[in-house]
Amino acid sequence: MDSSSMESGEGTPLSRDYVPRFIPARKKKRDLKLEGIFNGLGPYIDIANGDDAEDRLFELLSDEEFRREYVSDIIPALKRVRIVQKFLNSQRMRNRRDIKTRLYNSESYEWEMNEEIPDYYSTGNNKPMSLLLIDLDNFKDINDTYGHMQGDMALVYAANAIKSGIRSEKDRAYRWGGDEFAVILKDTDEEAATEVGKRMLNNIRNKPIGLERNDGTVATEHLTFSIGVSTYYPEYAEFSKERVTKEADLALYHVKETGKDGIIHFSDYRARNEEVNNI
Repeated sequence: MDSSSMESGEGTPLSRDYVPRFIPARKKKRDLKLEGIFNGLGPYIDIANGDDAEDRLFELLSDEEFRREYVSDIIPALKRVRIVQKFLNSQRMRNRRDIKTRLYNSESYEWEMNEEIPDYYSTGNNKPMSLLLIDLDNFKDINDTYGHMQGDMALVYAANAIKSGIRSEKDRAYRWGGDEFAVILKDTDEEAATEVGKRMLNNIRNKPIGLERNDGTVATEHLTFSIGVSTYYPEYAEFSKERVTKEADLALYHVKETGKDGIIHFSDYRARNEEVNNI
């Protein structure tokens, strides 16, 4: 179909068995339903899905009779479809899970830091948020000694220690990659975030794990975390994922360099290291 026929309102008439896929048998502006998703979208949902969605929509809108009768319904409905689809896509991204640990995965973390947190502060929220970066100490040694299957068990064990330390649905724990984890704590200041990290540290310290050697014997291992913490205060600056992550990473590196099995907030680390005061 060429553009001139669309502009003039002329086009090939729609067959009767085609039209009902997109329009209701009787026009009910205030009573259109889409089961389980959103009121007002049902008769038009097919238009918003599929690779040929745009072509099918143009085909419908090129029919003058259809345009005159239904366009007042179809355009608002399509806008609402797009809003719902955007929301569902964001939720799918935000809630992606790591297969091994069932924590949220790194893609979910990136979505949260790049989309959700900036949106959270764009509405005028003035509460701090904190980030914990967590390494499972000596994980390579565990893999080398017991094998990757037992290493996976250690990762699950570590993930459970982290999950046991979070406070509510607002706290979100992620497997960042390998033996690295992250926890985003909304509405959480420096002191409270450090307490959450200490709880996770004690969770893993106090519960040794049994790991099976290649010869079938079981050894008891005491796992530990290294944890770096940073906090963003919205009254001082705009949110920066890079800055919050860098600060937590520097604190984490300090713990690992000074013996592992510990936690430090970036503010404490900075107080001990004059060279980082300009970060």
